[in-house]
Amino acid sequence: MAVLFLSIALFGWICLTLRMVKHISAPPIIIGLVFLVSYILIVFAYGESESNEWFYSCYFFAVIFFSVGFFIPLIGKKLANTPMQSDVYFSTSFFWIIWMAEFSFSMVQLWKMLISARGSAYNIWSAIKLNYQAGAFASFFFLFETVFFFVNVGIFFVNRSKRNGFRAIMSAIPLIPHVLSSHRGVWFMLAITLVFMFLFAYRPDNIRVIKIGLAAFIGLAIVIVISSFWKYGKWYDNPKELMQYVLNSYFSSPFVAFKQYMQSGPELKMGGNTFRFFIAVLHQLGWGTQPVDIVQPFVSVYGYPTNVYTGLYYYAADFGMWWAYVIELCLGFFYGMLYVKTFNGKKINLLCLVGLSMLMYPLVNQFFDDKYFSILAEWLKYFIVLILLTQKCFVKSQGEKDEKRI
Repeated sequence: MAVLFLSIALFGWICLTLRMVKHISAPPIIIGLVFLVSYILIVFAYGESESNEWFYSCYFFAVIFFSVGFFIPLIGKKLANTPMQSDVYFSTSFFWIIWMAEFSFSMVQLWKMLISARGSAYNIWSAIKLNYQAGAFASFFFLFETVFFFVNVGIFFVNRSKRNGFRAIMSAIPLIPHVLSSHRGVWFMLAITLVFMFLFAYRPDNIRVIKIGLAAFIGLAIVIVISSFWKYGKWYDNPKELMQYVLNSYFSSPFVAFKQYMQSGPELKMGGNTFRFFIAVLHQLGWGTQPVDIVQPFVSVYGYPTNVYTGLYYYAADFGMWWAYVIELCLGFFYGMLYVKTFNGKKINLLCLVGLSMLMYPLVNQFFDDKYFSILAEWLKYFIVLILLTQKCFVKSQGEKDEKRI
């Protein structure tokens, strides 16, 4: 069986990588585990119909290319294994100015959401999703709130004072309307970022990381189950049938859909996906062609609908599978650079700690679809805000001018 052989080979590669990098939470280990679980899901969902397909070796090679790219910046570097510790804190005056602005805006948004949810015959979350629409300014403001929250949590993880803990909790309050009105992808992004920020800052041993990872996996699974009943429950009387639908449509069908797409001899988009952001900018300026749509058409996989074909599709659809491997190599190199700066024992780099943790979400999401170049504009905004909020005027140390403690 091809998938069984690939699973054994991938597990061996993960063990070899772990021997080299030491930390089981390192990006190449995580992407390897993601695709290893994906192999299991393919067999579990479709059995012999798909278990003999050698096409799925593309995910094994994707992990290898990513790992090679990751290890290039690590050559000759000595990484720290001890927990991150620093005396940093967020500027008191700036913290409360930003927090008050966020809180005031969020209360207005919450009021709008409650109005839209009033009189719902189904559930509050569905009513908000159906009736509430935030504008572009609100979306950017929520993005700012998210980064502000991550920065304060990161500060607490490296300086576990009561003040920093209190501010981390306070910075989460304005996010409530955003979380209520968002889809599950935002929930997963928040949860995955926090988990990896904790792991990268505290650096527990691998056994403890496995326990934390299992707890996080179970927690996310519970969220998927509950939200699936909210979203699709009215169409399924049998919970078993609903869970089968979720398992196949969300966690197994993307792989089969990608295989079917690549084996159909598709017309390549010649960079339309990879360089979509730049094409869209030029189009807005009146130059070039219309950018391609990032939403793919639905296809049927053994009777289950899906419009996502895993993260590799986005790049393979441009120039072929080799281009997807090139992208994985480049992504691995970028993660490697962030990893080196995050695990540098000489200096705490809050920017890289938070940035690397945030980017673990699209890494994990590669089993589903692409969350890198397809939403490059969003990542640029995230990192512009992150760079701004980690400047010295906002993030201070105890050795600098003292402030009133709160």
